[in-house]
Amino acid sequence: MTTIGEKIKKLRRDKGMSQSELAEKLGVTSQAISKWEKDISQPDIQTLPNIAACFGVAIDDLFEYSKEKKYEKISNTLEFNRDITAKEFLDMESFLKSEVDLKPDNYKPINLLADMYSVWVEILEKKSFDYAKRALELKPNSKDNMTLIFHALHGKNHDWNIGSHKDSIDFWKKILKAEPKNVRAYLYLLDDLMDAGRLSEAKEILAEARTVSKDTLYDTYEVQIEEIENGFASVIDKYKALAEKYPKDWRVLFHVANQFAQSEHYEEAIKYWLKSFEAMEKPRYTDMYDAIAQCYIRLGDKASAISYYKKKKQLIKDDWGARYGYALDEIDEQIEEISRE
Repeated sequence: MTTIGEKIKKLRRDKGMSQSELAEKLGVTSQAISKWEKDISQPDIQTLPNIAACFGVAIDDLFEYSKEKKYEKISNTLEFNRDITAKEFLDMESFLKSEVDLKPDNYKPINLLADMYSVWVEILEKKSFDYAKRALELKPNSKDNMTLIFHALHGKNHDWNIGSHKDSIDFWKKILKAEPKNVRAYLYLLDDLMDAGRLSEAKEILAEARTVSKDTLYDTYEVQIEEIENGFASVIDKYKALAEKYPKDWRVLFHVANQFAQSEHYEEAIKYWLKSFEAMEKPRYTDMYDAIAQCYIRLGDKASAISYYKKKKQLIKDDWGARYGYALDEIDEQIEEISRE
């Protein structure tokens, strides 16, 4: 494994610098540089940014990571950082692809590649939104910029040929046929079929799903199909009955809360989201608190909305052990935005 001293020596020679020239740039002695390169001593942590800047590299480039440390670093970067540079992205991609080349059925790098590309899409969409918004301010009512914003924010597409979920529906059907163990795919397939208005197919798929697996959510999908056909008012009591039937099943309770919120019954939705949160084992997801905060915003109660965003922040710290990163920064931005309005 390459040491930091060896890294500094190589970078210095690549730049055509002498030890004394590097020492002068860093404000240290030539003897210090010599000791670093011979691994007799190491640079002080405060000096590392200056060394990296001197050679035009990232601080991480001064270190050699073990394979497991590289995996850990990538996982942490994807979870906590939404300011990944193109160089960092390419470095992660190169390492993970090399791991796949060594072992094509190695799940870990394949999964991380999928996650990395998804995060990168998020980052690029955020950049697209920021610049399209600026462009719209310069050229009001521009269709091109509004379309870019629409795509970046994943707005609902009313063009039937685009919003019909054809590709995802076909995909879920194919993987269910190819590998029947993928029973979770039934839930994604049902969501797409219902959103596309293909209710007769949704009923058939739901019946099929019940023959190959058991899932309490199938009961909620049955009621949801009926809701789409006859309206929310016709199934309110059925949703409430589901919540009573499954008082410890957070997934069912979450689904019930979703449907109440979809129909602007925000107080009821908040009640069921809280029940869903109470039923969940640790580490608990933050979706409930986020949804409750949004409900309170719709109800015009900013103070309660802010309190639940703060609860969400504390939950991330307590249940997920995060102390910094994108998720926490985003909550601070949401609270600040609500406070300004």
